[in-house]
Amino acid sequence: MRKIILSVIALLSINFTNAQSKIEGFSKGSIYASGSFGINYTSDKKVPTTSMDNNFSPSLGYFVTSNLAIGTKVNFGWLTTPGNDGGALYEVKSIKRGIGVFGRYYFTPANRFSLITNLGVDYNSTKPNKDSALKINEFSINVTPGINYFISNHFALEAGFGRLGYSSSKTNVYGVEPTREFGLDLDLSTISFGLTFKF
Repeated sequence: MRKIILSVIALLSINFTNAQSKIEGFSKGSIYASGSFGINYTSDKKVPTTSMDNNFSPSLGYFVTSNLAIGTKVNFGWLTTPGNDGGALYEVKSIKRGIGVFGRYYFTPANRFSLITNLGVDYNSTKPNKDSALKINEFSINVTPGINYFISNHFALEAGFGRLGYSSSKTNVYGVEPTREFGLDLDLSTISFGLTFKF
């Protein structure tokens, strides 16, 4: 009886391994939907304040070649940052909305695992308080690295960290000059995770 059970387990293991090895990645003409999310939480021990930055970006992509996908996405963000009014601390809750387009290069798209390089152009608008007339509009161009790993023929996991890019932000307050930044960003706010569905 023991031999029979071990034989069945061995047979199931072989079938599972074969099934896993047949997992196919992307190819020219592939269409996929993806959703990535990121969470960044910081706390200042000297001053009893905390900051929270949550973002979610659903996207749709199409492979124009065997390695290159192009697509569009929508950006949503919820931010909580500390404010100080003459020594009185308070929270500023902001909502961010935006759109973007991207080009994504997969080094080994047909395989189960692939490195990714993503070039994205985004336009976002942030409103610090729902009752406030203040708005912050931001335009950015970023190159971000990442990985893609298929867990089945239709589903894959994504992860990314780091960002090299340029951004320009401006408030709708008259006379305030825009703020521009260019450089490499490796803080925790650049970490993102996602789930991809290949049609």
